[in-house]
Amino acid sequence: MENNTNLNENTCSSEKQKCCLCKPQSIFNIVAALLIIILLILQFYNPFRKSNEVVLNNGGLNIAYVESDSIMTNYILVDTLMEDLKSLSDSLDKEFSKKQQAFEARVNLFQQNVQNGKIQTKDQYAKQEAALAAEQQQLMNLRDSYLAQVQLKQMSINQTLLDSLTSVIKKNPKDFPYDYVLDFNKGSGLLYANDKLNITEKIIEKLNSEYKK
Repeated sequence: MENNTNLNENTCSSEKQKCCLCKPQSIFNIVAALLIIILLILQFYNPFRKSNEVVLNNGGLNIAYVESDSIMTNYILVDTLMEDLKSLSDSLDKEFSKKQQAFEARVNLFQQNVQNGKIQTKDQYAKQEAALAAEQQQLMNLRDSYLAQVQLKQMSINQTLLDSLTSVIKKNPKDFPYDYVLDFNKGSGLLYANDKLNITEKIIEKLNSEYKK
């Protein structure tokens, strides 16, 4: 019955590890902002730069920033993309739950058969236990596969939003004549940004205008 106990523990473990699909994240990565800061530092403080070399045109870099949280909240496309993600997540979660419940039912039946004496030989016990263990592993692999699908969908959404943001900036150089556009939110890696450099509202307006076309 030691094998039976192990199977119960594995089943319990698999239930605790039930698929918990990821929630959407911000489209911006803190690393991007940090890399830009490092680039600026290297450009301004390069010890090997010749003293008579021109560092900047027109006296300096043109920098602005956006608040990505506000974009995620107010950009119309985000709602559509998040609905697609939720639909995929709910569908896979529902499918996985059905398979898990079916597996648990087979485990319970196996345990009942053992207790009722319907499984009378060690060989019968070992074969059915091995079959259930293999099925459990398949279920775990399926969970990982479903989670990977959701994560890939999330990455695709992130890239779509980032491409939209980059595109609207590049297509409207008169409105956004900037060398760098940073992401400024709590925890973004930037300690301070002047409100005059905030172009979030203009960006959102342009993004929604492009989306409605």
